[in-house]
Amino acid sequence: MQEAFINFYDYCIWLEAPAEIRLERGLLRDGEDKRQIWEQEWIPIDNHYQKTYQPQLKADCIIDSINSDFEKDRIVLF
Repeated sequence: MQEAFINFYDYCIWLEAPAEIRLERGLLRDGEDKRQIWEQEWIPIDNHYQKTYQPQLKADCIIDSINSDFEKDRIVLF
């Protein structure tokens, strides 16, 4: 939900998950060999983005990605 594109979105969805879960999921997807990139690049960039732009406040819908089960089409909203 970058500010430059916000007027182009019809509907904005934010998936909420704690940092440790995002790291765990990223490493499962990308592999343990990408840990350094995740910890030194992606997480700081993501933290800055969330703190600076607060995209969750602009979302039309916030999904609890911890308690949702996407494979079973079970979605939990905040």
